[in-house]
Amino acid sequence: MVRPITNAAFDALLRAAGYGSAHAAFARQLNYAGRVHGTWRYDAASVYWWLRGRRPAEHVQDAMAETLARKLGRPVAPTELGFTSTDVVPHAGYPASVEHAVTSAERLWAVLAGQAHTAPGGAFQSGLALQAALAWRYDLPDRVVARSGRQRVTDADVRSLYALADHFTDLDRRHGGGSLHTRALMADLLVR
Repeated sequence: MVRPITNAAFDALLRAAGYGSAHAAFARQLNYAGRVHGTWRYDAASVYWWLRGRRPAEHVQDAMAETLARKLGRPVAPTELGFTSTDVVPHAGYPASVEHAVTSAERLWAVLAGQAHTAPGGAFQSGLALQAALAWRYDLPDRVVARSGRQRVTDADVRSLYALADHFTDLDRRHGGGSLHTRALMADLLVR
């Protein structure tokens, strides 16, 4: 299923620079321009998702503008790429405490539930999300995670969450993170 392009400004710049049907070539040039930041592994799929609403980090946008400027022979400002937005989803940084984690998760779930049946309107800060995911994966376990809540969480609840996480990961890989159906299911689960 091909999703419609939502970032017309970026699409127009790609076409003007000759990358309209050569997204992999643009990604290679972007990876080359971003080599000062380390090894980037953007590909045609990355370009596909940027054209459909995903927002790369600011330093990636700077490299995109530089790459397009080289090809077009004129300066390209990052604001011309069409990624600017005044709406931002809640902060996705890695919380420093269990209490902060619970508060952050509840805010994010409330936003997801409110937008479950509509296209996302805010800019997703992928750099912060990646940082949070990596920090979560490699951080040491918290010593105390006990918290009073509305109901007791059992081992069966935890096993169910792991199974559902695998299911949502599969749905995300098959349909992309912007799938309204997947987001609605996930938001409903998390809020309940």
